[in-house]
Amino acid sequence: MFSELPYMSTPALPDERQPPLYFAGRKDELRTLETELETLCATGRAPGGLQLVRGMPGVGKTQLAMKYIGAVADSKRNGLKVCALALDPGGLSETTSLFRSICEALNARMQGDGIAQVGEVGAKVSDDIGCHAGDLGLLLRQSQVEGLWVGKALVLVVDELQRIDADGIERLAVLHMNLSNCPIQLLGFGLHHTPRVLANPPRGRGISRIKPPMELAPLPPEDALDAVAGNLEAMGRLANSSFTPESLAALAKASFGFPQHILGYLRGADAAIHKHGHLENEALGEALARGDAARATYYDQRLAAMDREPRLLYPLAEHMEASQMKSVTREFAEALIGKDAIESALEHSVLVEDRHDTMAFGIPSFRAHVIERAATYREVRRREATFAKRPEFP
Repeated sequence: MFSELPYMSTPALPDERQPPLYFAGRKDELRTLETELETLCATGRAPGGLQLVRGMPGVGKTQLAMKYIGAVADSKRNGLKVCALALDPGGLSETTSLFRSICEALNARMQGDGIAQVGEVGAKVSDDIGCHAGDLGLLLRQSQVEGLWVGKALVLVVDELQRIDADGIERLAVLHMNLSNCPIQLLGFGLHHTPRVLANPPRGRGISRIKPPMELAPLPPEDALDAVAGNLEAMGRLANSSFTPESLAALAKASFGFPQHILGYLRGADAAIHKHGHLENEALGEALARGDAARATYYDQRLAAMDREPRLLYPLAEHMEASQMKSVTREFAEALIGKDAIESALEHSVLVEDRHDTMAFGIPSFRAHVIERAATYREVRRREATFAKRPEFP
């Protein structure tokens, strides 16, 4: 029985930026990325180019990146050992630390303190001397001469790529030129806005070849259900034979197939099972309520990340709700709430734009959440106004 399981001895769920206990779905995406890696290793060099993997916040980009790294790191592909390096955009902004990270990923030992130089010809780089992006190209070329790449290929994954700065774009451009002439698979995971960030580099030094983005959709119902059941089993929570598939399906459905939301519902289920010993009736209701609250908190975080007041979106959400429209034209949206608000919402993937120049809220139930926040905002404002009109008593 669940009540007999020692609660603290069960595996704890990781946070949203850590690998899940059980990974579900994404077989096609993983197969596509591995096929590209096989091709790179078979040809002996990378042809250059950056593969973008993009999608809505919470759709599982980070989980896919970690799963892929775990699947290919230290494996052998066409006689080459695959080395993997995961960075955030800040890891691209400084030549010395970036090149050191590449060397460490390749298990290459450098002489001297840090990276003094690569051979006699490479650009001299140290922690206390400023570097330009071009130095990275010289270092990569000389690293091949020095044999750092012999028998190896590199998978370099950059997560949250939409946050890249001008220095990072320059160094990413050098990496995608593949001056080492060795297999380097460049993968960038980010929001829908990411291609626009890369297409307009602040210094005009951009990436010439960006492959068509791989679009991540929410998990289909069967994979979402697999994720819920698989993680609960990994946590030791499915030992009770009376566990019904309907309760698991309810959690999966409430998540809309977003792995980030699934995490919240799993935590709710974990707490409910610990309290009740099962996940039926009242216990299921508590699990769903906890998951709903976690999802609402996540939505509020996405709204708070915008550089415009979230309340600017209220009229757009309410218009779409009243007219029962899932999307509106960009021209109409800009006229209703302003161009700056639209650009900020696009940048943070609160809104998405399709090729037909129409705007929509990207995450399922996000529009309903914004409408709820609008009603709360109006109620707070009404109370404030009522209180302000009250006469003061001595």
